Amino acid sequence: MIILSKTLINGKYFITNDYLIEINNISEESSHTHDFIEFVYMLKGKSVHSLDDHEYFLKSGDLLIINYGQTHRFNGEHNARFCNILIKPEIIDNRLGECRDLWALFDTPHYNHFKQLLTTNCNLIKFSSEEKDCFENLLLLLYKEQHSASVGFDFTIKAGINFILTMIFKKMCESSTEEFDNFKNILDYIEKNYYQNISAKDLARLCHYNPSYFSRIFKKYTGTTFSEHIKRTRIANACRLIRESDGNISDIYDKVGYTNKTNFYKHFKQITNKTPLEYKKL
Repeated sequence: MIILSKTLINGKYFITNDYLIEINNISEESSHTHDFIEFVYMLKGKSVHSLDDHEYFLKSGDLLIINYGQTHRFNGEHNARFCNILIKPEIIDNRLGECRDLWALFDTPHYNHFKQLLTTNCNLIKFSSEEKDCFENLLLLLYKEQHSASVGFDFTIKAGINFILTMIFKKMCESSTEEFDNFKNILDYIEKNYYQNISAKDLARLCHYNPSYFSRIFKKYTGTTFSEHIKRTRIANACRLIRESDGNISDIYDKVGYTNKTNFYKHFKQITNKTPLEYKKL
């Protein structure tokens, strides 16, 4: 008989087998790491998880992906309930016995077709109502199989985990596409409203993102911060207005969203390496 268990040693959790499925009530857990890949799925209620100092807010139907070595802590409502799917890569391919990285699965024949389709730093995914029912029924089935230890249960669980991973990776592909489409809308909004008093917090609220997540995806897609992008967008449009109009430069800074002339001149010089007057002469 295979003994399945999880042990905490010096702030790191270990499992005795290459998989373990748990269903628990939420409780506060201090910072720790894992010697396995963990998928936290919220069955009921809400919780907040800190993963490498980034916060994720989970509700029923949400799933958080935790890779090897990531620092994790969490807390939640007293009646919240969640399912943990804990796996090691060798459950998918026994050649991965020394592997300590979730994303190495995409180099196996089983999951290679996902490799070019998804964003590997997508830690949180959300299932629709229909997907949620299917996913939870599968989790409960595998949980019962694990505890029944009936003939063939080990093979059933490994097949089920492959099914679960496929569902997760498909949702990650959808999330990556949806995230990118949402981000294009964000850039369009900035391009049309750069001259107004808009902030990262305002845009995060419009997109239904928490501010820290919004800042991360903004940096991911633009390579810069929100404030730097706004500054460059405003100065680029100031340059356009200088080229296209004969108006005074003192009239332009207000049109591109600056309320302070000194800041406008400072940012203009930083980006173009010229003053507005020098730029106008050119």
